[in-house]
Amino acid sequence: MQIDIMSKTLMDNLLTIQRCNNEVESILYNIEILIKSILNNITNIDDDKSIALIKSLFEIQESVAFVVFKFNHKTSDFLYNFIYDFERYDEYAAKYVFDKYISSKRFQGNNTDL
Repeated sequence: MQIDIMSKTLMDNLLTIQRCNNEVESILYNIEILIKSILNNITNIDDDKSIALIKSLFEIQESVAFVVFKFNHKTSDFLYNFIYDFERYDEYAAKYVFDKYISSKRFQGNNTDL
């Protein structure tokens, strides 16, 4: 009898984990789309607004890095490279990412290389 209860509890918990993982995957996918959109939009706006968008990318990086590294969650190559490139926010890092992604126009549309 007790094994039946433990088995049911285990199955219920595993289903909950699966649903949560699916939700995390969906959120990370939407974040990736948002990042690509921001990168594309930065090239079409003035410097003051582009600086604010770059800062928002560094803030997004903190959240994504937390999920990936704290919980050892697998992610796309795009997001992994994004986490790496946007790891620290200072003047040098901001210039680096601006030159790499915006000035060089290396990032275009759905390019998955980051």
